[in-house]
Amino acid sequence: MNCFKCSRPGLAAMLVALAASAAPLSTEAKTYQYMSAHSVNDSFVKTLRSLVDGYKKDHPDFDLVIETAADRDAFNSKLRILASSDQLPDWFDADPEPFFRQIVEQGKVIDVAKLYEDLGISDRFYPISLSYPKWDDGALSLITWQANAEYFWYNKDLFAKAGVEPPKTIDDLLAVLAKLKEAGITPISIDGKDYWPAMRYLAIPPFRAEGNGFIDKLKAGEAKMSDPTGIAAAKFLQTLGEKYFQQGFSSTDYTAALDLFTSGKAAVYYMGTWELPSFLGENGDLKPNIGYFTMPIGSDKDASPPTDWFAVSGIGTAVLKTADTPEMRDFLKYLFANYADKALYEGHYLPSIVPTFKPDLPPIYKRILDDIAGVKTFAKVWDVQLDPSTVDTMGREDTNLALGQTTPEDYAAAIDQSIQTYLQNK
Repeated sequence: MNCFKCSRPGLAAMLVALAASAAPLSTEAKTYQYMSAHSVNDSFVKTLRSLVDGYKKDHPDFDLVIETAADRDAFNSKLRILASSDQLPDWFDADPEPFFRQIVEQGKVIDVAKLYEDLGISDRFYPISLSYPKWDDGALSLITWQANAEYFWYNKDLFAKAGVEPPKTIDDLLAVLAKLKEAGITPISIDGKDYWPAMRYLAIPPFRAEGNGFIDKLKAGEAKMSDPTGIAAAKFLQTLGEKYFQQGFSSTDYTAALDLFTSGKAAVYYMGTWELPSFLGENGDLKPNIGYFTMPIGSDKDASPPTDWFAVSGIGTAVLKTADTPEMRDFLKYLFANYADKALYEGHYLPSIVPTFKPDLPPIYKRILDDIAGVKTFAKVWDVQLDPSTVDTMGREDTNLALGQTTPEDYAAAIDQSIQTYLQNK
């Protein structure tokens, strides 16, 4: 486990010094540490480093040292160790999930809504970038850097071969997938090794039927997966897994699933716009053979409108109260003033802050950002809403369900038991 590298004393020396003296750490230090869940080559990391370098030209004593993650599991493990020993870095990435909630309740991180208000920038963010990381009580503890829509990307050539059009309803989707399979085409490519892609499919029928009401009640123990809405979701996922996911999907990782779609070997691929560069041609717009459609509706009796679906702002960043210094505030002013355009035009990803729409911006970016701006109520992400133990249980059981190795009823019982255990021990 690597230590953070900065101009402060090493961690061991710092602990010794703290033991020997009751004097608090200085809040005027100009070097800060950021432990990021992003990889070293991530576009966001490159954008942030560029902005830090730009700021340092006029503020040579300031630095934000970024430590990137090898993978998400390693990051999460390290974050828990640092939190338990009260050694959290000045900035660190987190999701609005139960573990981070404990850190918030301990009063260790700043109120981000108040930060935005103080800086006068609350109205510069896309609504999803403000709402996605909020707690159920409306509090905001995380800065978000992206605004992503999640779409069903599809291969136009394969759709034409099967004689199908993008579906409007869930029933249409199942009919399209059936025709693709009849034409000898792999209907869906999915990353089965990770939990979240299958959870997105599972969540579609409940979101259309009840909006976010079902997941809100499920996590609170006020609804059950064994209720009709939950059973319908389980049956939907099992149908997809048994009939339409690619062979060997349970051992297919993120990269392999992406490659299967981009190489034209599968017709449909559900993914967020953080992966947009993989679908672009040399002109910066979508490749001619790739299109997308949004979450299908259930019926005209849906609780959620067709314009609402999964939109996410990605993992957010918390700032320790001890790092909320005048120097940090000045850097944040500079960062927020320059971030959006740099992210979009140099990093080529969709920023959390509304950018300048320049004439040379490829049309796909404008269309997606317009979509994101139009979402009123986003579908909540189940793997963030549920407790970690239930997420693990659901991830494993989703695979068993999709492979036909368990029934929807037994699947639901396992999820209900996990949630009940969590609530009893909370």
